Amino acid sequence: MKQWYIITPLSIAAQIALDTDEAQDEDLLTVCFDETKAQQLWVSGIFDSMNQLSPNALIDDYESAEIIDLEEIDAIISNIKNNLSSYTIDLQALVFQILALFEKAKEVQTGVYFFF
Repeated sequence: MKQWYIITPLSIAAQIALDTDEAQDEDLLTVCFDETKAQQLWVSGIFDSMNQLSPNALIDDYESAEIIDLEEIDAIISNIKNNLSSYTIDLQALVFQILALFEKAKEVQTGVYFFF
């Protein structure tokens, strides 16, 4: 079964290393999930919201994407927080993990990378 990854580099050096496939696991904060959870996330609208708030990202099922603009990251954090109650119980833990990735990216001023 296909695995989906959302990753936040923990430093600028890790971000550069991720871009060249040289990043070490300990330098990355990673959320991994399967196709079932991915489909549930798509249905929830979370990725569509991210695409609207970060038009250059174009998150979809077949390609990688990145959100590195800190204003867009901040907007996505606010959007997720404002919509937490709309996610099903099954998705809430995963949504909180995704929110944590965006909050860490804001804190360390890196980005959030999607590998689907």
